[in-house]
Amino acid sequence: MNILFYRALDHDKLGEIETLGLLNTVPIIIVSGMIFTDERNFTVLVPALVASAAIVWSHWERHHIKIARDTLPYLICSLIIAPVSAVISKELLTVWNPIALEMVRTGALAAAFIFVFRDAIAKVPAHALRLLILTNILTTVAWVLFYFGYQRLGIVHTLLLFSLQPFLVYMSSVFILKEHPSWKRTVGFVIVLVSIGVAEWINYM
Repeated sequence: MNILFYRALDHDKLGEIETLGLLNTVPIIIVSGMIFTDERNFTVLVPALVASAAIVWSHWERHHIKIARDTLPYLICSLIIAPVSAVISKELLTVWNPIALEMVRTGALAAAFIFVFRDAIAKVPAHALRLLILTNILTTVAWVLFYFGYQRLGIVHTLLLFSLQPFLVYMSSVFILKEHPSWKRTVGFVIVLVSIGVAEWINYM
């Protein structure tokens, strides 16, 4: 999945890739609701689907979703793998600690990729390798928080809260990387914020 992500990033904008990454929340929400009874909380489920629909709409141009050709494999793979991964993760988290689960997952992937790409890794400059390690540390921390959310809030509620992340990255890409802003993405960002606010307000009433 990460390989496809970076290949897509090589041909598309950062803000676009991060926002498209939220599309996999739709099948995750649907599959989770079908399998787990505790995920059928409509006060969270409906706002989560609204937020996901806003993301799709923000990329809808001329009767289709505007996606770069090299980004499509990442999106398709993400839509297929993400629901399965979420279900397996929730089952594992009934007996595993989130930190331990992420350490095992990351360690297994690192061992496999170091073996497969050992020649390419040897050619990576030292400064780039340091940035790569830092990126992976931050990603690991993010996944640990994600797993804690799965364990304590549920899949759907966690996805709703984390749906802010790609839009924050999109805003950063506009202000820091000077990528061209889109009014539809901005409106989508507002809809996601409102969806999160409504879900939290209803749950804590």
